[in-house]
Amino acid sequence: MAGLRSKWRLADVVDFEVLLSKSEAAAEACRHREEVGRILAGVRTRKERVRRRAGLMAWLDARRMEEDPVGPRVVGALKAASLVFGLAAFLIGIGVVRGLLVSVDVHGEAQRAYNIWLFLAVTVGLQWLLFLGAGVGYIMVRRQRGTLPLLQRLVGELARLLGGMPDREAWKRLTHGGRGYGATLSWRLARMTQGAAVGFNLGMLAGFFGCLWLFDVGFYWESTLMTPPSMSRLFDVLALPWSWSGVGLPRGWSEEEYSLLGKHFHEAAGGRQWWPYLAMCLSVWGLIPRLGAWVICLGGEKRALGGLDFQEPRHRELWRQLTRVERNLMTEGPEDGVVLLDVGGIGIATDAVKEFLLRGMRVNPEGLYAAAILDAEAEAEAWTAIRKAPLGVVFLVEGWALSPKQMTAIYQRVRAGGMDRLLRFLVLGEIRDGVPAAPSTEEFAQWKDFVDGLRDPSAEVVAYEMPKPVIERE
Repeated sequence: MAGLRSKWRLADVVDFEVLLSKSEAAAEACRHREEVGRILAGVRTRKERVRRRAGLMAWLDARRMEEDPVGPRVVGALKAASLVFGLAAFLIGIGVVRGLLVSVDVHGEAQRAYNIWLFLAVTVGLQWLLFLGAGVGYIMVRRQRGTLPLLQRLVGELARLLGGMPDREAWKRLTHGGRGYGATLSWRLARMTQGAAVGFNLGMLAGFFGCLWLFDVGFYWESTLMTPPSMSRLFDVLALPWSWSGVGLPRGWSEEEYSLLGKHFHEAAGGRQWWPYLAMCLSVWGLIPRLGAWVICLGGEKRALGGLDFQEPRHRELWRQLTRVERNLMTEGPEDGVVLLDVGGIGIATDAVKEFLLRGMRVNPEGLYAAAILDAEAEAEAWTAIRKAPLGVVFLVEGWALSPKQMTAIYQRVRAGGMDRLLRFLVLGEIRDGVPAAPSTEEFAQWKDFVDGLRDPSAEVVAYEMPKPVIERE
């Protein structure tokens, strides 16, 4: 089994979801609980998020020793698809620029030339329309629904098939799996599409310079599309980002001639060429924004991987099983310092649950306080103790008495008071003569759904069990 590490890569995320979907989490966790426990023993922090990432990585490493991982193949397929799409976009870019080169009549002679207005509209204007349209679509639709653009879905489906990942449900969970999870893969797919856009712009630049090298290229525009003053203002605005350099600035109108026969302006004989200006437009308004978007997507993917908190219900259930302590053996010694918070004043005594806390949860209750009761002085005392709790808070709650609105308010008040340590909800069943029983399956499931909905990596729910007799070690 691999040593302690908590840094996740995209291939790890793919393998984790695939292997988790192949089997029952509880059964798999039981087989690897001891190995994961050894890894977690090396974690020197009490931050639950760090422990969770390291523990789940340890479980993943153990599972990958048993089955052939598909994550590296899927990531390899994504890289191959990115290369293919980038090369295709590069060739398309060359074709677009070559297709814009037409033959025009200049003083009765045919000359190869670019229509400046049409050149900018196709190479720069159309790109920005698509770029802004995609941004608006993300803000208005896809961000709320968690869906991907059509091109990204096609690229992702191709990578899934090439990577040999037949499980469509696991792939769907990777792209629509909730907080952080969908972003991890969608950032990679977005980076691939931006990489293809970079290739397209490089292709246009290569095609443009290739045409300049192979042909005697002129430049013109039709007077019916835009008047010279309007064109001048447009050219000056486009040149603002690099105007300070003095390179590739718009030409002066004294260097242009008007062809009445062709009804267009064109370069005067001996006039300075327009190609530096158009090359700067392709670079500044085409290539550089796409390179910036590619870098943003790369950073987004790294942040998404670094921010994985595994708060989906299936992840939390696996973590519960991995960190569950066997209750038929006395532990090496309990940790110390938790505050018990009696929610609603159920009247349970510390001694009634102390054995379970010591042996089952490995925590030592420092004091019992009440919340959500009609006693302001007692509640004030509870909030003061909570702020000083060394190892967090254990909420004592009854299984049948879940009030999501009330519990959310109490939880938020605890967090708002500066408590950043582990919070545990100990769910009790029916209480008779001061002794609690285990909650029913339905009651505990409701509390699990509630705690999972908090999406707090440092909040957990535990079902009370009657402590089993201690087995003496010989």
